Amino acid sequence: MKKASKGDFIFFLARLVKLQDKVFHEGGFFLVGFFEVNYVLKDVKTKPEASVMKLFKNNAHVRRAMFDPQFWDGFWVFKGSLRSHRFKYAIPFDREFCDAILKDSKGEKLTWSNDRSELQIIGSYTRACRVIEKQELQDAFMKMVEKKKHHWQEGLERKSGYCT
Repeated sequence: MKKASKGDFIFFLARLVKLQDKVFHEGGFFLVGFFEVNYVLKDVKTKPEASVMKLFKNNAHVRRAMFDPQFWDGFWVFKGSLRSHRFKYAIPFDREFCDAILKDSKGEKLTWSNDRSELQIIGSYTRACRVIEKQELQDAFMKMVEKKKHHWQEGLERKSGYCT
């Protein structure tokens, strides 16, 4: 995350389950929103100047440190641009998505084994922040978001689903 700078995108992934008739059903990982980084407040160890505080006054880390100064402990805070938003409908982050976009620590495609579920494998690979540096992968990511969003929303119009 410390490599993030103005213009970068940070997407938020959540583990969601479907609730139908008061019963939880199948779960999965879903993209629930993103923000485009507009401002980075780095390594915050003291109360920022007034103009910066105006931008970040509602941030949980800043509020906690305002309450107790021991929490000015070098945290980082990112402010999103106006393009940042939460998706109306969560977007499935499944094997197809992972195969198109993600690489392991060696730059190889993810390894899918038969002794672990798809959900377990995706959870393991996405436990830490993943940076997508190559432009072709960034383009593929955005294309996959649009594909999944349109496909998923069409299906949701016919039945209730996962809303954020």
